[in-house]
Amino acid sequence: MRFLHFIISHSIFVSLCAAALCYQTFELLHLNVDFDVCKLIFFSTLGSYNLYWMLCRYSFNKKNNISISDCFLNLFLIFLSGVGIFYFLFLKSILILYVLISALLTVSYCFLVLPIFSKQKFNNYGYLKTILLAVTWSFATVVIPAHSLILINPLALFFVWLSRFLFVLMLSIIFDSRDVSIDKMHGISSIATFVSKSSIHAMVTIICIFDIIMLQFISRYFIDPKQSIVLILSVLLSISCYFLTLKKERGYYFYYFVVDGLMLFSAFASYLVSI
Repeated sequence: MRFLHFIISHSIFVSLCAAALCYQTFELLHLNVDFDVCKLIFFSTLGSYNLYWMLCRYSFNKKNNISISDCFLNLFLIFLSGVGIFYFLFLKSILILYVLISALLTVSYCFLVLPIFSKQKFNNYGYLKTILLAVTWSFATVVIPAHSLILINPLALFFVWLSRFLFVLMLSIIFDSRDVSIDKMHGISSIATFVSKSSIHAMVTIICIFDIIMLQFISRYFIDPKQSIVLILSVLLSISCYFLTLKKERGYYFYYFVVDGLMLFSAFASYLVSI
């Protein structure tokens, strides 16, 4: 359990999930899998999340008594990520612009979340935080690996991006619903603090239904029907996790291993049906 806690608490697991979604994009759009791009996404996610958690630790610590030793592992992983990003961008220099856009989206998300950046007036637009997180993830795990289709097959790219966006948005809402009391305490606004619980229930249900209908449509024109079944199953599992959180309070591993793990499950299922 210590090892599992380590890879989760230092964002190694979620970075593996991001790399797995990148791999899934190659499979969905019938592209040759480029593992260098998957590694680039892994290191980008690892660096971004560890930097984010360091900023959170500093921002929400009122006494400001955090030493470098408290963040040593975060700093080491950020340094390691920087080396990895530099190396794989050197190999894939065509992706520099896309990675910069992804970085800009990440910085914008931090601006909305962290008190050291955010302003009170942005609390009136809390839904932007959740939406921006889903946009960032879907851009990094769909547009970056499939950038070659922007001009060749933009419709296929768009629909796969939209499906990924809706899937990640549902997962983000699950986390927002969990953090609603903490967010209110820190003055952070999100979808869960912005609208009522009944509205969130309706929103999640509508997203689920729309995504399933869209996946049935795109399976006829853009992706393999078997892959469509995988994505529909992933959506159903995500909404099941959401409603499980309503029955009783769930623990740390449920959110950071089970909920986040749905991304890894979806990618692995795509691999299995592609064999």
